[in-house]
Amino acid sequence: IMNLIKENQALLNQTLIVAPQIEKSENLYSVLELYEKFKDEFNDHLYVVHGKLHDDEIQRTFNDFIKDEKGILISTTIIEVGMNLKDATLLFIMDAHQFGLSTLHQLRGRIGRGSKSGICYLVSDKDSERLQYLKDNYDGFKLSEYDLKLRGPGIFSDMIQTGFQGFKYLDLTNDFNLLKSMHEDVLYYAQNIEKFPRLKKEIAYKMV
Repeated sequence: IMNLIKENQALLNQTLIVAPQIEKSENLYSVLELYEKFKDEFNDHLYVVHGKLHDDEIQRTFNDFIKDEKGILISTTIIEVGMNLKDATLLFIMDAHQFGLSTLHQLRGRIGRGSKSGICYLVSDKDSERLQYLKDNYDGFKLSEYDLKLRGPGIFSDMIQTGFQGFKYLDLTNDFNLLKSMHEDVLYYAQNIEKFPRLKKEIAYKMV
């Protein structure tokens, strides 16, 4: 990894490294552990962000990193959305098997956003069918559907992210397209409720 980072710096490109945990763990890579590992080699260009930092500190670090053409940012999935890192071309996702496909897809979308292409390395000690599927597919909707079928929709009311929900008639995995269509219908009626006075009246009655 260090050699790849050095090669990327020589091209004046930035590097992202994502870990599943903030603090050191025996079994998983962590942001702070990786910082300790790389600080002697890359100290002048090394930056760290994670959810335990104050918002102003996170923003200040992002700003400093963006200005550093050889910068290396070690973070949690806090960089998953909402960041424009046009000079980041190299991404390492440590213990990639710990993340859902949607998250991995969002993360790899953080690199190669400028004029240069990007390379994403999924670092894992597990031979994962999910990771292979991600490597072969770039359609976010297909990835979400595959992840749903593989992991199960979860018991949403209890905020459990895996396992199959015990509905009596509805199968959240196989009825995915039906749910999508229902969602679109609800949005349409909600946005055009004035066109349907009887429906509006029924909703008002139910809410009393």
